Amino acid sequence: MWPAGRGSHESLQFEDGIDLSAILEDPESTPSREAIFNVYYGCEFLRVQRMIITDRYKYVFNGFDVDELYDLEIDPSEILNHV
Repeated sequence: MWPAGRGSHESLQFEDGIDLSAILEDPESTPSREAIFNVYYGCEFLRVQRMIITDRYKYVFNGFDVDELYDLEIDPSEILNHV
């Protein structure tokens, strides 16, 4: 049995994301974002990554390795790193 209160949480004091149900219901009528931002903190090891993706470019900051920059228009498979 779980201890009392385990799994309960307080509401965040800031907006942490958006409601995506409208996109799922009708993808064509929903405006898209200019960019997507993402952060990854690793699993076993602290390997921080931060990523920004636009329609054309993808930039990845690798705190533990070489950064990455791809031109998705001419290289959709992300083979040529421009960093």
